[in-house]
Amino acid sequence: MKKLILTAIVIVLIGCSTLGTANRQTMMSKWQKSDRDVELLADINGWSNWQAKGNPLEPGKCADQAEVKLSVLKELNIPAKRMTCTIEGKGHAFVIATLDRDYILDNGTINDVVWAEEALLSTWGIADVEAW
Repeated sequence: MKKLILTAIVIVLIGCSTLGTANRQTMMSKWQKSDRDVELLADINGWSNWQAKGNPLEPGKCADQAEVKLSVLKELNIPAKRMTCTIEGKGHAFVIATLDRDYILDNGTINDVVWAEEALLSTWGIADVEAW
C-alpha cells in the first residue's frame, strides 16, 4: 500500500513539474484555432509564465514573462503593450492585451489571472501605471 501511495505521489509531482511546458509551436497551433476571448488570454498568460520559469517575485522575472507574452500576442495579431507599475515601492512589469476591452496579463506578483483593466486598477490599487 505504501508503495502504491508513493508511486501516485511521484506521478502527480512529475505531472505538475511538466505542466505548462508544451512547446511554442504546439501552443501557437492551439491558440490560432481558439476563440479570441478571456480564456485564450488566460492560457497565454499561464503558459508564458511557465516559459520564463523561476520565482515570479525574483527581480527581472516579471519582465522576462512580459516579453514572452508580448511575442505570442503579436504573433496572434492581438494588440498588446508592456506596462510597468509600482507595487509596495517596487517596479513591476505586466502586459495589457486588447480584445473587446483591455485585459491585464500578470505573472503572479498580483495574481496569476487575467483581469479587466479597470477592475485591477480599482480593486488592487495599482499605482503609477505607465507605458514601458
